[in-house]
Amino acid sequence: MKVRKFSILILFFILLTGCGIFKKPKTTDPTVQEKMANTSKLIDAVKEKNIGNYESAISKLNELITKNPKNDVANYQLSLVYKDNSKFSDALQYAKKAVSINPQNDWYKLNLVEIYEATKQYAPAAKIREELIAKTPENTDYYFDLVVDYIYTDQWENAINTYTRVEKINGISEDISLAKHRLWMHINKPQNAIAEIQRLIDAFPSENRYPLILGDLYLKTNQLDKAKSLYDKSLSMNNTSAYLSLAEYYKLIKKNDSSYYYLSKAFAEPNISIDLKVPVMLSYYNLMEKNPSMANDAFSLLDSLTKTHPEDPKSWSIKADFLLLGNRPKDAKKAFIEVLKYDQSKYVVWEELLKIMANEKNFDSTLLYCNKAIELFPSQPFLFYIKGLSHYMNNQYGEAVTALEMGKNLVLEPNEMYLEMYIYLGESYHKLNNNERSDAAFDKVLEFDPKNAYILNNYSYYLALRNVQLDKALTLSKELVSSNPDQYNYLDTYAWVLFKKGDFQEALIWIEKSLANGGNEHAAILEHYGDILWQNGKTSQAIEQWQKALSLDDTRSLLKEKVNKKSYIE
Repeated sequence: MKVRKFSILILFFILLTGCGIFKKPKTTDPTVQEKMANTSKLIDAVKEKNIGNYESAISKLNELITKNPKNDVANYQLSLVYKDNSKFSDALQYAKKAVSINPQNDWYKLNLVEIYEATKQYAPAAKIREELIAKTPENTDYYFDLVVDYIYTDQWENAINTYTRVEKINGISEDISLAKHRLWMHINKPQNAIAEIQRLIDAFPSENRYPLILGDLYLKTNQLDKAKSLYDKSLSMNNTSAYLSLAEYYKLIKKNDSSYYYLSKAFAEPNISIDLKVPVMLSYYNLMEKNPSMANDAFSLLDSLTKTHPEDPKSWSIKADFLLLGNRPKDAKKAFIEVLKYDQSKYVVWEELLKIMANEKNFDSTLLYCNKAIELFPSQPFLFYIKGLSHYMNNQYGEAVTALEMGKNLVLEPNEMYLEMYIYLGESYHKLNNNERSDAAFDKVLEFDPKNAYILNNYSYYLALRNVQLDKALTLSKELVSSNPDQYNYLDTYAWVLFKKGDFQEALIWIEKSLANGGNEHAAILEHYGDILWQNGKTSQAIEQWQKALSLDDTRSLLKEKVNKKSYIE
């Protein structure tokens, strides 16, 4: 490597000084000595630039330019240093100087062009590229770069003419003809675009794709008969992609049955790219949202799509989307699982699949897929939310806490999911008898959503069960029943808090409101009613309510004991 670098530097030195390097200089000639010193310093500056010591390189190059402002190589090299450091204003200054000193050097001009383009000065860049082409007209790379400059300056016809100049050198080619056709269409000159594709057909009459391209142009310009003729020609040349164009043609002339016939043939054709079929299905998606009667046709095409492209994840993904739209989550789940067989890189697929699984309450499967997703997307809070929820529903409260604590720390801004994480954290800590953390989680929810009915009800009820902070429990529960006066479960909680505070008469009023609103069908509420009646001295009525409660749920052990002993048990 050292030998190669040394050789490059020697070559650079030769280019600068000429062959005179090998002649023994006369020590009495100061001009030669000065040239030798300047060349040595220039080589040192280039070495410093190449190893990234830019400040040193700038210093050495500035010394050379100060001694000789017309040192074109030093100006060029200093421009390169500034360009490498994205200091384009300085780079432009020295690039211009290098070109003005030595306008015949193409490298200097190319450097100046690059700086112009980096600073979006495409007009002067185009001018220099024209100069380079004039000098070496056979170098077609210059032409393609010039096209870009003309496009950025909205000189569309100059760009097209530049492509034509390339054709004069290399002959007609598909890439250039199609590029010219796209530019003509961009400036709304379709007849020129048509002429361009016709030239391509004339040059390559056996190519079956070109009649189809020309037919599509005629279709866009409403020359339907010409379009149909070219589609038939392309199809006769075994270009099955014409099926899609024929479908569009028949759609335009309102022959929907014929249009769907050709769509069906296209979707059953494996040689037609799925990327051409997906936009068709997207149009069906929008139609199906407005008109569900389109579902049969859509799903028929989708069945064909997955049959024709069974290992392409796009076919299963779009089918899954339609199945969700059609309210068929079980089938959508199967389709999403097929997607993951072939492509596991799309996070949204995992999320949709996990939503379906969680709604199905198959939490073992949900956890299995959730853990796989977390391996791939460890920073997605939704995955930890679903994992925590699944563990909670499986009565695995410790695991739920672990997942939810990790998930909430990944949320950037509080949202509904963030609050639900805290709800399930509070419930999980409650199940683990960690009351301090349970209360903290519930307080966090109320901090962001002070009217959250679930928390107002459950939090106040848990405080009442523990017989702590009863004033707070009463405040929370009272706020809830004031805005929900007909909800039997909220009324029951309020009655129970009053009962725990020893306000038995008021508790009786509210528990009977709960019963009147549907609470009489729930064992827990009837048991509460019995307890409240007992504390109000209505013992026989209390026993009667306990018996009713037991008939609804005979698994309640404390309730059984009350009935058997015919007495209230704390």
